[in-house]
Amino acid sequence: MSYLTKEQKEILSKLRYQESDVGSPALVIARMTFRINNLKENYLPKNKKDFVALRSFLKLWQNRKQKLKDLAKKNHLKYEQLLTLLMLKKQK
Repeated sequence: MSYLTKEQKEILSKLRYQESDVGSPALVIARMTFRINNLKENYLPKNKKDFVALRSFLKLWQNRKQKLKDLAKKNHLKYEQLLTLLMLKKQK
């Protein structure tokens, strides 16, 4: 996980249930958000004709949307915490 910044590592440590937690839904959503932001801010503006990357970005975004919806149903408190930490908007 060397590709993560200090801020991202701090966010992941706040979302962990235990020290060894790597696969909880909140952590998976946070990692997806980091990848989406990286693609959106750095890669896609420079490579406008890379349609494969654009497609993977859209699939990743849709998958995160579904996981957020599931988390909101199962654990609303964790969902709210995740939205504030990652600065995401509430879904309709």
